[in-house]
Amino acid sequence: MKAHYEYYGGGTGNRVYMCHCFDLGTGDELCIYDLWADENDARRDIIDASIDAVHSQSDKPFLDNSEDIIRDYDFSEISFFFDAYNIWIYYPPYSLGPGILGPFEVRLSR
Repeated sequence: MKAHYEYYGGGTGNRVYMCHCFDLGTGDELCIYDLWADENDARRDIIDASIDAVHSQSDKPFLDNSEDIIRDYDFSEISFFFDAYNIWIYYPPYSLGPGILGPFEVRLSR
């Protein structure tokens, strides 16, 4: 995972996380859907975990339509990494709320 700082204008910049996971056998970069046997199951699990994460942090300034944004999100390009116990997903800054929210992290238990 690479963390770097980007400035989009306004008062402050933001951290951005860029994660790249590779298949050790082929060397191909993985898409998050590669971690599930079925892409529809992956979408359902990611959407459910993301919406739960938004609800558990209701004190943060999410967009009113953040649940709709999550349901329509193209997860094939999302930054993620995994360890022995979890899959970590990072929504980019401004995707679910104002810049002050920063990158939004979601943990899926495996």
